[in-house]
Amino acid sequence: MKLTLFPSVIFLLFFFINMPLSGQEVLPLTEQEAIETGLKNNKVLKSLYYKTVAAEAKYNEAGTYSLPSLKFQASYTRLSKIDPFKITVPMLGSFVLNPSLPDNYGMKVSLQQPLFTGFKISSGTDAAKYMNISAAAEYESEVRNTKLQIQTAYWNLRKAELMKKVMEEALVNLNSRVKDAENLFKQGMITKNDLLKIQVQQSDIRYRLIEITDAEIFANTYLSTILGLEKNPKIAPTDEISGIENIPLSADDLIEHAVTQRTDIKAHQFRIYAAREQITIAQSAWYPQLFLAGNYMYAKPNQRYFPAENKFQDSWDVSVVISYDIWNWLAPLYVTEQAEANLSTAEESMNAMKDGIKLEVIQSYLQIQQAVEKHKVAKLGLEQAEENLQLTESKFREGMSLSSDLIDAESYLIQAKVNYTNSIIDYKLSYARLMKAAGK
Repeated sequence: MKLTLFPSVIFLLFFFINMPLSGQEVLPLTEQEAIETGLKNNKVLKSLYYKTVAAEAKYNEAGTYSLPSLKFQASYTRLSKIDPFKITVPMLGSFVLNPSLPDNYGMKVSLQQPLFTGFKISSGTDAAKYMNISAAAEYESEVRNTKLQIQTAYWNLRKAELMKKVMEEALVNLNSRVKDAENLFKQGMITKNDLLKIQVQQSDIRYRLIEITDAEIFANTYLSTILGLEKNPKIAPTDEISGIENIPLSADDLIEHAVTQRTDIKAHQFRIYAAREQITIAQSAWYPQLFLAGNYMYAKPNQRYFPAENKFQDSWDVSVVISYDIWNWLAPLYVTEQAEANLSTAEESMNAMKDGIKLEVIQSYLQIQQAVEKHKVAKLGLEQAEENLQLTESKFREGMSLSSDLIDAESYLIQAKVNYTNSIIDYKLSYARLMKAAGK
């Protein structure tokens, strides 16, 4: 009685486990839809986007330093009362030359145009431009990293679903095997030990199904999280597993493309360009600074007029200003050394980055070649396992095969299906990693 009820209870248990929770949304998604959703909601990408906005604003700011600046200044000054300056001429009397005017008003508009700054402004603008390009490339690099992360999560969920399907099919088949074995046992054609062996295998599949169900739930939650979904819907990957093909490009071609076209390489290359401009900026302190300046004054009284009058009068002036640090204890030399050291650091980092990228491409290339070969073997193994099970089943029904042979055949088929599923998903992930490594 227990042997009859237990399979039914287990079946109902898995039926309710596999049902979506009340109110849980089922969300069908293709791989491309998952990528688009994840890129739109990714918080790291949002923070990097604002970094590109700041870099662009910095570049725009640097471009203003070569343009003339215009300033306006207004003032009011109350002076203490003093005796006016006057002279006395015999027979002509006294004359006031500089009256005391305690209330002073002034308005001034100043214009300044840098003429030569030792290439500091132009190099600063170029450095800001390179950092702006670098920030955009860094953002694109993170987009590629996030895309691979989403693809990995998507296909891991697909793998969990396929594995679960394999175990469910195996459990259905084993339930049938158990019934057949029970009938054969009643007829005295197999021993109790033979029946128990099949039932033990049935329990093992149930156990593995519980594990893969938990793995599927976690994979679903993980994908939902990195996609930035507010709820935790039941995601249903809809992409079918396509065929497997050999990679048309050689490893050398992929490496060449990676070390020249990858966005993280471009981002670092433009940081090197910016570091070179910082050297020019540091060396600009050795040069004189030349500016053109002009002022327009509207004041009451205007000090340019003599004698001063208690009324608004205008005046203007134009100047060429040159400044030069005669001695500053070689501070520009030390600043230049810092800039040169920073450039050398960036260049060595680039060399190390290229070495790492080469290894990444080679590793990914070997992995995808391995995935192609493993798929061929897994496909052949699946065909052989299916044929082996058919022959073993036939012999078992006729009493010409032991239950252990049937159990082994079932186990071989289950493992062959698992290997086949793994080989396809591993190829998908290996291909995605190779494309990311090569900068494709």
